[in-house]
Amino acid sequence: MSQYPGIKPAIAQTTSPGWPNNLDDNGNPVRSRVLQTGKFNSPHGIATDNEGKTYIRAIWLIGGRFTKLVKSR
Repeated sequence: MSQYPGIKPAIAQTTSPGWPNNLDDNGNPVRSRVLQTGKFNSPHGIATDNEGKTYIRAIWLIGGRFTKLVKSR
């Protein structure tokens, strides 16, 4: 079970082994198989550039991933 500082325990705990990554057959952490386009999994970090674009960083994932948010019209 993991708990993260500053977040209510009721929503900050998980019993999923290897979360937010997965475990292989030997129990080693491997890149998540549950990543979905358009959904965040453990985002940690936000930045904007001088054009007002917003970027989200998911650093707890093996391999990480950046997501650039753009305005929809």
